[in-house]
Parts: sequence; structure tokens; C-alpha cells
Amino acid sequence: MTELPMISILMPAYNEGHVIYESIQRVVSFMNTSSYRYEIIISDDGSWDNTFSEAMRAKQEFGIVTTLRGQKNKGKGHALKHAFLASRGDIIVFLDADLDMPPAQLSLFFHSLEKDSPDIIIASKRHPNSIIQYPLERKILSLGYSFLMKLLFGLPVRDTQTGLKVFQRPVLEKIFPRVLCKKFAYDVEILALAHYFGYRIHELPVIITYDRYKWSRVGLETVFQIAKDTAAIFYRLKILKWYQREEGVQSTSSILGDSTVIASNNTVIASKGTIIPSGSAIIPKEKAVIPSGSEESPLSSFPHPRTQGHV
Repeated sequence: MTELPMISILMPAYNEGHVIYESIQRVVSFMNTSSYRYEIIISDDGSWDNTFSEAMRAKQEFGIVTTLRGQKNKGKGHALKHAFLASRGDIIVFLDADLDMPPAQLSLFFHSLEKDSPDIIIASKRHPNSIIQYPLERKILSLGYSFLMKLLFGLPVRDTQTGLKVFQRPVLEKIFPRVLCKKFAYDVEILALAHYFGYRIHELPVIITYDRYKWSRVGLETVFQIAKDTAAIFYRLKILKWYQREEGVQSTSSILGDSTVIASNNTVIASKGTIIPSGSAIIPKEKAVIPSGSEESPLSSFPHPRTQGHV
């Protein structure tokens, strides 16, 4: 009998102390009903509330949780890169920490993986079967942005921004090294590159509960930043052809930078460096690339932790 793949659930969090423990608890409860081996990785993106302490409380109780902590708020995309570097799974799940999407919906995604084996599955607010409790202005913004993505990048999807996505690990190993967006447009960059490299992307319906607190943090400055980052992605992909250059991933650097990392039980604490598996004399080396003028580089190689001393 073929062994089921291991699932890594990556949950970026910023000031989610009021809900993060319950979120982890609900994910654990759901995953324990499945047959999959799994891990949950919480990547705290420099929260100033009790997010990290609540995540550590969940780690103490459930054991299956890995906690990462950034000293500065650098964005959701940046937090996901941290989490991916620490992950061990064959299947990678991006899941928002506020859980406006019930984790039980993952069963539909896992079924699709087993049946169709797509490279990427994304939750889509604009799927005909989705149930969305959003105010009208949010629906209009989502529709407009979706149209723009199709126009600029030819993306064969109706929604790029929903915080539930599932990837085959090799997809992110190829794409993450080229991703430069650290904040809101990282979804677009990942999906635009996936489409360019020919990966198969499936969309599935989703149930989303509107969170007034969450959306109150999305103001004009955020919308402007998304627009600016999206334009930069278009320029790099369609004008510069930068993503297509293999030589663009040759220089080396560490993505973890000034982060303090507290990983799972088989990993020691690493401050201002990479995660160092306990008992291993090898510190993983990451390659990176910075286009002219960029202040930070993405990884270009992600050594799989199972080859670096993880168990």
C-alpha cells in the first residue's frame, strides 16, 4: 500500500494572539481525523501582541506544532518563506491563521490531490459553489483585481488572494527562489510564475466568514502597495524577463536574517541565522538573488529538511 504524503500546514500570523491558539486547536482536531502525517508551522511575522506566546502554548499542548518568530514585521510572503524552509512535508498548505475558512474544507483539497494530482490547488472566492459573506465593496475589489490579473498575466484562475492554497513541494522549491514580494502581492507572484512554468492549477470552492477586524486593516495604503507590487511583477516577468534567467539564482544569502527561530523538538534555537537541526554538523546554505535595487533576496535552493538531519 502506498504511503500517504506528509502534509506541512504553514500558518503566517501577525497580531493574531486573540485567535491563534483556537486556530491551531481546530486544525489539529481536523487533521487528527485524517490518515495523513502532518505538521503545523506557525510563522509569527514580528507580532507585538501575545501571538508567539499563544503559539508556544499550543506547541506545549499538541507537540506537532513548530513555532518561528521574526523580530520585525516584514510581510506575509516573508513569513511563509521562513515556514517553508522549516517544513518537511511533501504537500505544502498555506492557511491563514485567523481561520476565516474552516479547516475541515481541507478534506476537499486532499481528495482533489488524490484524484487529480494537480500541482497547485487554490481556494477561490469566485468559484460558483463558494459561499462568501463579504460586503459588496470587497466583492467589487476582488472582481476588479481578478480581471486585472487575467489581463496582465493571463492567469487561468478567478481569484488569487484567498488565504488557502495547496502545493506539491517541488513547485515551491522552484518558485520561491524567484519570489521577491514580501507582503500582499506574493500570491500573485507565486501564481504568475507557476502559470509561466506550466504548473497545473486547480480552483476549488470555499466558505469564508467575513471578519470585520481583519478587513479593517486593509486600507488605501494597502491597496496602493498591492498595485505597486503587481506592476513590479509584470515588469519583471513581461518586460525584463527576469524570472526566466537561470543565472538569476546564483549568489548566496540567508533569508532568515534577523529572525529568531524556535522550531520543533528536533531542532535547536537559531538566532540571526538558519535553522540548525540538532545533531547535524551541516548548516543549510541558501542561495539568493537580488535584482538591481532590491533590498532582499529570495532563496534559490531549499534543502529538504529530511536530508539535513530532521526525522
